[in-house]
Formats: sequence, C-alpha cells, structure tokens
Amino acid sequence: MLRRTLILSLSLLVALAANAQSGRPFERTVYCDDFNIFIVMNFYDKNITIAGQEFMGEMDGYIGDKEDFRAWFILDSSLVSDDEATLDIINTEGSEDLTATLTHNADGTFTLRQTSGAVLKIARGQKWQKLPKTLVFTTKAKE
Repeated sequence: MLRRTLILSLSLLVALAANAQSGRPFERTVYCDDFNIFIVMNFYDKNITIAGQEFMGEMDGYIGDKEDFRAWFILDSSLVSDDEATLDIINTEGSEDLTATLTHNADGTFTLRQTSGAVLKIARGQKWQKLPKTLVFTTKAKE
C-alpha cells in the first residue's frame, strides 16, 4: 500500500512538472502578494469559470482578490508570442475596462502592464485603492 501511494505521488509530481514545462505558461494561477491578488488564466482553452459567478460563462481568466469578492474579468486574450499575451479586462460591474500585457519572464515570474483604459482598483478599508500600472506575479503565494 505504501509503495502504491509513493508511486502515485511520484507520478503526480512528474505530471505537474511536465505541465509546467509544456510550453503553456498562460495556463495557471499566479500571485501578487504585495496586493493580495492573483490571476487565474487559461489563454489556450479559454475555459475558466468563477465560483459563484458561473452565469458569466467560460472566459480566458480573471484577476481575483484574496480580501474581496470582486474580480476583474479577462474577457479576451491574444498570444503575441510564447511569452507574451495582450488582455482585454473589465471590472465586475462592467463599468470600467482596460487593456494590458502579461509577460512570462525568464525567471518564471509574470509581469502585468496596464497599457490603456481604466486603472485596476481593489477595495481596501471601504475605499478603492488604485494599483500600480506594472505588477509582478509569482507562481507560488507566500505562506
């Protein structure tokens, strides 16, 4: 039984490592611990749904917030290269939209750069906080 569990665990680790190296960098969740936000994305299959907001249907991804229920929806993404995508993003209410680029950097991080439109905002202490136009995301959240 222990041997079987060990083999299954090793198989899972190999599969996860293969997926990370599969050439699909825009199919994962990444984290920006500085602002407690994250991006859930799949720019290839475009099949992401948001828990509790399934009525929105499948989309390319979303920018979520660990402290608030609101999200910014990634309605469309276009792969510019293997390491860069352009994004069309809209807020939960549909009142603000923006375009941005997301780059997969050589060190494994991701850089989101807002290029035009509204500014990303998050709710903190009953106020809206504007986010910097450039944010860096990592593949692991800090504990």
